[in-house]
Amino acid sequence: MTNVRKKKAKKEGPLGPSFLKLKNRKPWENFNEIGAYFDPDRHDQADFVEKARDFGIGYWQTLNLMKCNTYMMTLATLYQVWKQQIRELSFREITRYHKLYSKGKEVQFKDFCTDFGHIKRLFSESDWPPESALSWDMINELRLVQNVIKHGDGTAAEQLKKIQPDYFRDVSGTLIMDLYSSTLNEIALSIPDTTIDRYRDALIDFWKDMPEQVHFTIETAPIQVKGPITLQKETDTGSWAHYVQEQRLTSGCTIQIRSQKKKWISGTYQWTGDPADQTELHSKNSSDVLIFRLNHQIILEV
Repeated sequence: MTNVRKKKAKKEGPLGPSFLKLKNRKPWENFNEIGAYFDPDRHDQADFVEKARDFGIGYWQTLNLMKCNTYMMTLATLYQVWKQQIRELSFREITRYHKLYSKGKEVQFKDFCTDFGHIKRLFSESDWPPESALSWDMINELRLVQNVIKHGDGTAAEQLKKIQPDYFRDVSGTLIMDLYSSTLNEIALSIPDTTIDRYRDALIDFWKDMPEQVHFTIETAPIQVKGPITLQKETDTGSWAHYVQEQRLTSGCTIQIRSQKKKWISGTYQWTGDPADQTELHSKNSSDVLIFRLNHQIILEV
């Protein structure tokens, strides 16, 4: 068996098979593997020992980086869990009875409060400012941590350095972040293992501090009228109601109309007549103002 291996070594080079093929080996297995190709008549034993040592160091560095990255990803995910929770709860409760609009389009969950600033602005329209929670600063710090983990050097890293300078590893006074601008390819952060407990407790405290009911003051966006207003008999009540783009119009609701594709003009819709007087209100064309007849009125705000 030994003779066969030595013959292969002569064909493939003094150190036998490519060391890339041995990367899946543990250090001691690697040492035994390359030792099988040692030929005392041709090789220096020190070369093999040095190769095994270098492999062991690389193996340890890879495991250490993997351990660090697992911890970093756990911290980043912890923030994302909280972010998705606060977004999902807010969106579900607000849209339970209302629709949100932005630039004339109904807001979907994927576009709702997609960053930390949006969440702050949302709650600025409520009767409970989240900044009043003692855990808010810690949550903001966790946000910075996950941003630095995701993106490396940048604005978030500069902000985090001011809050937690000890999180950034240095060698002889030079920050590893400044050398490599990365947090996942190099171990640039040194966040103690116990820190995750502080962040976890902060998130729990946030939900404890939030009141059972939070009231938002959100302006209802006008309904943009681009097509006909249709009179429909509602099956559940048997009464007549006006609809535009599948939305029910009520007397006093705010709508927007425009003529010849010019700017939108807000108005208050009034319906005072008998439904039988007009079965359908049509626009002159797709880009013109709706023609209101009989007892249907629109009071424009100039």
